[in-house]
Amino acid sequence: MPLVADNGDILGTLCVMDHRPRQLTPTQRELLQQLANSTVLQFEHYLSQRAYQAIGHWQERSAIQHGLANDEFRLYYQPQVDLKSHTVVGAEALIRWIHPQHGLRNPAEFLPLLEGSELEFHLGEWVIEAALKQLQSWLAMGIELQVSVNISPQHLLHPGFLPQLEQLLLYYPQVPSRLLAIEILESATLDDMQAALHVLEQCQRLGIKIALDDFGTGYSSLAYFRRLPVQLIKVDRDFVRDMLESEDDRAIVESIIFMARKFSRPVLAEGVETMDHAQALLAMGCHLAQGYGIARPMPADALPGWLETWQAEGFALP
Repeated sequence: MPLVADNGDILGTLCVMDHRPRQLTPTQRELLQQLANSTVLQFEHYLSQRAYQAIGHWQERSAIQHGLANDEFRLYYQPQVDLKSHTVVGAEALIRWIHPQHGLRNPAEFLPLLEGSELEFHLGEWVIEAALKQLQSWLAMGIELQVSVNISPQHLLHPGFLPQLEQLLLYYPQVPSRLLAIEILESATLDDMQAALHVLEQCQRLGIKIALDDFGTGYSSLAYFRRLPVQLIKVDRDFVRDMLESEDDRAIVESIIFMARKFSRPVLAEGVETMDHAQALLAMGCHLAQGYGIARPMPADALPGWLETWQAEGFALP
């Protein structure tokens, strides 16, 4: 039987499978036609939602591109410290968008929109150059600090990544390459492990250190740990934050620290929010830490003052 939309268009035909031929009653035909009309409305609603979403993503990407061209992005820096020696060992660079209408926007609000796009590569390159530029400025002030930047899998495997990285290092010759570190998410999918291995080995050749971020959150932990040239393991903040109340999270943190020690890899715990967290980590054998209990991410010009305060007071451990 034909299925007809409200405007008279024939949408298709309906075949009723039965071992006995029979004639549909008027009521059955009416119910089937209502079903067809309802399906059309649902499909049109689905298409309109998809179109609205696509337009929204396009507008956001255009705004990001405009922001990149108009200096609307900033790097904030979260210190990383050695709890045993009370020294500052580095800082993680975290991108922020100073939106002209919406103010400060965190990366979770806009980075997912860029996944797989060429704009993701360009924004990632901006982050690396901004970090090198800031390192140069700090060195001129007498501050020597390793800065780590987050690199997405798509950015890492982009054919322009290594050539551009080499060019940037040449452009900032005053900055030793050992002061730049790259963080890759353990939970991210590296579609081409062999290509990733080659790129990371070339980064090491340039003197850049590699850290595996959010370790323990994905299914590839051991494979990444075994195959990739990683110098630092970062324990995911969720495990660290909840380990004082959750025996399971504490066991995960202990296991990661134990494994890293067996492979002679340093381990840094994210999500250190209190002195109790710090003391528990030290008892487990982890002395590198990062988190709100130490310092929140801050603008570059606030870091020198924070360093002075930390050197004077430190983390009040017994």
